[in-house]
Amino acid sequence: MRHKHLAKDQAPDLFSLELAGMEELARRYGTDSPQFQDAREILVAALQKSNPGSPYNLAYKYNFEYAVVFNIVLWLMIVLALAVIVISYNLWNMDPGYDSIIYRMTNQKIRMD
Repeated sequence: MRHKHLAKDQAPDLFSLELAGMEELARRYGTDSPQFQDAREILVAALQKSNPGSPYNLAYKYNFEYAVVFNIVLWLMIVLALAVIVISYNLWNMDPGYDSIIYRMTNQKIRMD
């Protein structure tokens, strides 16, 4: 399996990565500190998590269904939030004496007696 190289010559590609956070941890706490050791272990674990099919740590291919799912979830949340607001407003302003079917039914029976 051949890998696509960025350069067009026969020399291997070189990637240089500088992490200013690790340098700051080493300067502040020292390289033998538990903070630096934990940060180094987390960094090594994250860098070794690359896809076994690719030696590079590449992101997953973009799927066009992301936009569809995002829109469905977005508008569903907006509709549900508006429904909760409208229902809450109507319950807050409801008069149990006049807006209830039970009140109307019992009120007519009382007037008939």
